[in-house]
Amino acid sequence: MKNKPKRCYTRLIDLILNTILLLICVYTIWKAVRLSILPESWLFLMIAALLIIFFIFFILMLKKTPKWVLIVKRSILVVLCAVIGFVGYSMRNAGKAIDKVSVYSKDNKVKIHLIATKSSEIQTAKDFSSKTVGIQNGTDQESSAYGCEQLEKDAGNTILYTEEIAYSTLADLFLANMLDGMVISDDYLDMLNANVEGFKDSYRTIETYEMKRSIDESKQKDVTKESFALLVSGVDEMGAADMTSLSDVNILLFINPVSNSIIMLSLPRDSLMPRYSMNFENDKLTHTGWGGISDTKQTIEHFFGIEIDYYAKVSFSSLIEIVDAIGGITVDVEIAFSEQDENRSFAAEDLITLEAGEQHLNGKQALAYARHRKTANYDVAGRERAQQRIIKAIIDKLMTPEGIAVYVNQLMDTVPKYVVTDMPGNQITAFIKGELSELKPWSIQSLSNNNGIFDTRSVPNIPQGADCYLWNQYDYARVLDAYQATKDNLKFSDFNFSLNQPMKYLPNVTDNQMIVWDFLAIQPH
Repeated sequence: MKNKPKRCYTRLIDLILNTILLLICVYTIWKAVRLSILPESWLFLMIAALLIIFFIFFILMLKKTPKWVLIVKRSILVVLCAVIGFVGYSMRNAGKAIDKVSVYSKDNKVKIHLIATKSSEIQTAKDFSSKTVGIQNGTDQESSAYGCEQLEKDAGNTILYTEEIAYSTLADLFLANMLDGMVISDDYLDMLNANVEGFKDSYRTIETYEMKRSIDESKQKDVTKESFALLVSGVDEMGAADMTSLSDVNILLFINPVSNSIIMLSLPRDSLMPRYSMNFENDKLTHTGWGGISDTKQTIEHFFGIEIDYYAKVSFSSLIEIVDAIGGITVDVEIAFSEQDENRSFAAEDLITLEAGEQHLNGKQALAYARHRKTANYDVAGRERAQQRIIKAIIDKLMTPEGIAVYVNQLMDTVPKYVVTDMPGNQITAFIKGELSELKPWSIQSLSNNNGIFDTRSVPNIPQGADCYLWNQYDYARVLDAYQATKDNLKFSDFNFSLNQPMKYLPNVTDNQMIVWDFLAIQPH
């Protein structure tokens, strides 16, 4: 009598593997639900697929199988655990990244750290009595105020505070031993660790507080159905995006999620505008960077009489890291040129040289293209076109199925360290969720602004006169028209204007007497 074929199985190993698979599936589903970034249909399909996979392997576990089938089954189980676990881990990272990049996290909770220099003898919060502590009074002032309140409960009110608009300025003082400690929120601490050389190894965390941020209702809108205006503001230095420096790049994006259209406008850095933080005395737009992103945003809002819903502040480092994180971008470079590198080096070995034409750019090349303006007849207008092309290339790449599936996740590790925004975390996830449910192409249009002229004008801190850009009323009115058209859910192609009657279809130009128009130029050039 022949022996039955030998069947090999070990229930315990299969039970352990199936239990691990179940736990990983539950974890991934929980993260997907909590992140709230997937459309309901996608989420349902994912849950159904994971449950089916688990029950298939659970049933197979109960059956006797040949040894080779057992090996294949367990190998597939291990691979599935790794893949599904990676998806759950990615969703966890995406949630953390969205909370960190936004001034307003999804759950409105933030960790605030009290740190001291490694060389100091400070061991507890009480030891900060009569010590010098740095706090930020800019975009994170709510966290700073709460941290100080908690610190004073232990150390009393004898603490000496040094206030600065930017954490990067405080970091320099901290590294120079001019501060005994700092109060800093979790997301900005990560930013300093990534951008300020030597900072990561310079401190010890003495205490960590948790605060629930107040909700700014003005930031809560349905970004899947309502249009919104976004200001992208860039400082002209490498390092943390929260630094106070010249605001060299200011691009307005009027975003309409209903018509899937974006109207993009570059504001000349030398624009003469009534400055918000200086009682509306006329100053160059780029100088508002010294007053922080709030000064820049409110100056632009007052100038145009519009509401900017959100801002995103970046630095040179931001552009390099973002472009590299998505594997580079394809851009049609307008001219051939050579430009200094990110460290402002003109040494022959450091120069970045690009030829004209469509090509793939890495982060450093993209920055060089975004900065270049010295070529004759290219100038600032050419640089603004380049910046818009780069932003369009980034958006185009991210709005593809591949971009959403691959590059958005990679970007989540980069953005929190290099971007500061006041768009709440729940708004960011709602916008991404809306895009995933539709996956429709976006129309991106650039609005030209080239009818103004330069004039020599006295501005604060430069009384002898500086080159300032004076706006043309027609260009100004077209910005208002684009803003209103976006709110009315019109597409760029729906605009109506006539070259013979350029102001006929455009809104009335403001009667703000503080705006200096191009026809008032004293020394036009």
